Amino acid sequence: MKHAIFAAAAALSLLAAPASAITSYVTTVDYFPSGFDGTSTDPADGDLIVIEWSTAVASGTVQASDLVDLTFTLFGSDTNELFRDEAIIGGVAQPVGGQSRSACGSAPCEILFEFDLDAFAIEAFDGLGRFDSGDGVDASQFDDGTFYLLASNGLDSVGAFAFVDKAVAPGLTTRAREFGVLTELAPVQPIPLPAPALMLLSALGAAAVAARRKAGR
Repeated sequence: MKHAIFAAAAALSLLAAPASAITSYVTTVDYFPSGFDGTSTDPADGDLIVIEWSTAVASGTVQASDLVDLTFTLFGSDTNELFRDEAIIGGVAQPVGGQSRSACGSAPCEILFEFDLDAFAIEAFDGLGRFDSGDGVDASQFDDGTFYLLASNGLDSVGAFAFVDKAVAPGLTTRAREFGVLTELAPVQPIPLPAPALMLLSALGAAAVAARRKAGR
């Protein structure tokens, strides 16, 4: 009976051992459009980018290929949602405007992301190195509709590039050279124990009770 209990315990440890914990973050890029290169100075055209992302990486630099999920949202006047781009879902890069994208650590992948978790641990305003939701994407191939490609090149500028449709030349909506970046941990829901592990846990408990009863005879 003891061997059965040890075997059940070993199996339970394999089932219940979680994979690398996934942590969620929210990075906000709050900027005021500067009119640089003739772009808009109206906050209604874009003045806040919210980046929601999650990863199992616990330290060092997180790149797009390390992300489980990545969502970009562009707001105008801080609260009016202009565009939402679910760029990565379940570790898989998603298309935008009918055009496929890939995600990795450097170009030519279309989705780029770089965040230094160690720098973030020291100072909340540090960490985000760059992001790009469509590096190298051919905007002329977009389906009809309005799409934005959001990018920051090393935190010295940020841009919201608006593409109206494939028949219209792409235009730069807003851009700024000075802005504030804040990253916070997002609320993380507890990961439930897998159902097979719960069943095995019950079986293990029953086996332990039976072993005690037998020993008490």
